[in-house]
Amino acid sequence: MAISPMIFQDAQRSQQAARPAAATFRTWCFRARPGGRLEYYRGYLKESDRRKLVAVADHALALAGRKRQHLLQGRHADRDSSYWAGAKAPVRGGQA
Repeated sequence: MAISPMIFQDAQRSQQAARPAAATFRTWCFRARPGGRLEYYRGYLKESDRRKLVAVADHALALAGRKRQHLLQGRHADRDSSYWAGAKAPVRGGQA
């Protein structure tokens, strides 16, 4: 699977990736090619971080509900998970 150059990670590759703003996430979704993916959060998802991600998560869930995006989660270690959005090919002819 191709990884988009728009993966936002802090310079030191610490436990927590920098989170893209909702507008940046929407831009990636619009420009993403099928198979592209974006890590929109990495680390331990604390309640304060959940509140910051609400706009991104709402948009990601809406696209997944319309079968335009995959949502993935991967666990690297204790308290270290990645949350990914994966671009799907456009639905043609009304089939998913």
